[in-house]
Amino acid sequence: MRHQPLIPASRGIAALMLMAIFSIALPRLAEAIDTSKLKKGDKVEVNIFDEWQPGTVIEVIQNGWVWVRTDEIDRHLYTPKNIRLLGDAGDPFATEEEKSDKQVLRLWTDSTGKHKVEATLVRHEAGKVVLKRKDGKEVVLPFSRLSDTDQQFLAGNGSDDAEESDESIESDIADKTIELSETDLSRASPADVSIGGAWQYKPDAATESTSSLSKVRIPLGNKGDFFENPTGLLLAPDKNKAVAILLNTHPGADDYVARVVDCDLTSKKVGAVAQFVGGEEPIDLSSDARLVLARSAGFGFGKQARLTIYSLEGKEVTPVVAWQPYGEEDDHDSDIRWARFVGPHQVLAISEEGVLSLWKTDELAPLWMAKGARDAYPGLSATQKTVALPVEGGVVLLETSSGRKLGSLGAEPAHARAELAALDTLGTRLALVNPGRCRVWELSDQKLVREFPLPARLKCETLVWCGPEHLLVDGHCLVDVTRRLWAWDYEEVSPAVRAHGPQTWYITGGGRQNAMVLCSATLPDEAARAATSGLEAESLLVIKPGMKVSLDLQINAAPDDRQKVQAALTSQLTKSGLVVEEGSPLKLSCSIRPGETEAIQYREFGKFDSTSHSATSEILEIAFVLNDEKVWKYESKTSPPHLLSLNQGEDVNSALQRVMRQDPAAIASIWLPGYVAKSPLAAPYGTSPEPAGR
Repeated sequence: MRHQPLIPASRGIAALMLMAIFSIALPRLAEAIDTSKLKKGDKVEVNIFDEWQPGTVIEVIQNGWVWVRTDEIDRHLYTPKNIRLLGDAGDPFATEEEKSDKQVLRLWTDSTGKHKVEATLVRHEAGKVVLKRKDGKEVVLPFSRLSDTDQQFLAGNGSDDAEESDESIESDIADKTIELSETDLSRASPADVSIGGAWQYKPDAATESTSSLSKVRIPLGNKGDFFENPTGLLLAPDKNKAVAILLNTHPGADDYVARVVDCDLTSKKVGAVAQFVGGEEPIDLSSDARLVLARSAGFGFGKQARLTIYSLEGKEVTPVVAWQPYGEEDDHDSDIRWARFVGPHQVLAISEEGVLSLWKTDELAPLWMAKGARDAYPGLSATQKTVALPVEGGVVLLETSSGRKLGSLGAEPAHARAELAALDTLGTRLALVNPGRCRVWELSDQKLVREFPLPARLKCETLVWCGPEHLLVDGHCLVDVTRRLWAWDYEEVSPAVRAHGPQTWYITGGGRQNAMVLCSATLPDEAARAATSGLEAESLLVIKPGMKVSLDLQINAAPDDRQKVQAALTSQLTKSGLVVEEGSPLKLSCSIRPGETEAIQYREFGKFDSTSHSATSEILEIAFVLNDEKVWKYESKTSPPHLLSLNQGEDVNSALQRVMRQDPAAIASIWLPGYVAKSPLAAPYGTSPEPAGR
């Protein structure tokens, strides 16, 4: 883990850097070897927690890192400094025959399943495989003559018992590079994102697709290792094509590594598995499946600031154009949070700072730009003609092609780390979701029809509508909009989800550890519907506007500070439509209490000696209590900072006490819901690994 200390801006302030204690021991690195000489099947040793263990090479990737299988770990990625040669297997002067003698004998099966042979793998290239039988004779045969299991094994999906695959191929995608083109975002026309003005939006409903997509379940093989996870799902429905993106974010790797798994939705099988360009992650596929949009991927600020478009012609992958929409790298604000194809030669992208821009890619010119809320995710209509952009003070609807404002909806800021917008397939409803809160507008009359709490622990990375009354957040949290509650949780579904027509497409573990499966299902499924059937929305409400509520302040504060807290809570309750009245059975309890005490070490910037200290957290809790039961709760807890700044005349212990205190003034910014449905506190009505009845 890297720490970059901040240099004090003025005298009298000393910067102290946290000395973190890791539970994982860092290995002592050896001299790096030339991994380009390694081949699949070579015997090596790898450094695992400072112990060298034997393993077998699965694949050498572009940046020199090596996939290795050991007795303890099915598949893991190692740097050149954590791998060394084992005996003659790593001898660059050894013949292929000598190397094959060192390899493990395995049972191979032909495509008919009738013929089997025990043999070692000599090499596989150019669509052919060379095997050495036990009698010493070599046989050469095409990939297509091998069983699905053997083809999956050669693709490096991790084990002999991998799920079925149609045809796994090696690809030269990783060798493609292109120079960055110069851009100037200031040439873009600024869009009007003010709240107010005429309402010109018309429902942008989905047209009937020519796709014949049906429910699918396609095994993708196993995860490469702990650090590889599905991050994207690209769909080209009219081409019956889907692409699963598996990104490896191995710690210490400046550039991440992505695998692409191409799926044929007609045959319902994997068509190809390939490593993508090093340090790039595919994030969208054009509707005709001929272009791929990729974003740079790596650890640190500015590592996601570049976009590249690749053309696909059969198995040929060619870079078309690459650019940085938001300026130079090494700047967090220039990182790209989200990007999509929105028409021929057009890409829509938004930065971490919240700047949305449309680019004409054949000329690489910015057409328009709009300043949204920081950390905002825009929502596209079903036909991509309209984009909903969260802004400071609400949401603005813009015409995608021109940036023209079609309408706006006023809403108070969320004060959250993410704000996701989503338009339903009919273009009649707009949802705005952030950790802890969901809002839904009926666009026909611009009326806010739903506002209710959600679990604050949600990451809020993806949001899709599942039919007219349900939302799916982060792939697993199914929200019932009508009943204002968290209906169901699909525990093994990843955030990589897409909606198309009546179906939701997702990637799940499929009930097997480290396995990945591409699926589609109609949500909510039978289990989720059964859990909430018969529940009438209004009768579920335990809190609603007009109800009376009393205040219960359990804070140790000076009279002036206590009065400020009471005024802030009263103001928030009034905004939520509740009436403050002493003695009411419904109570709003506000407390600040001590939490756990932990030991921590700090050292002064530029010095090596550290000092030990104790830090006690403070927990701020606000809860609605009805009949001695908490029906809604907000909680925040302080924690010791990685970087501690001392004020003039302050020592470390005093500074720690200062930063570990809760600020009662923060209560004024906390949203208090006016509607709360009766449900398990911060829990769903039910759970399952994935949707049932698929």
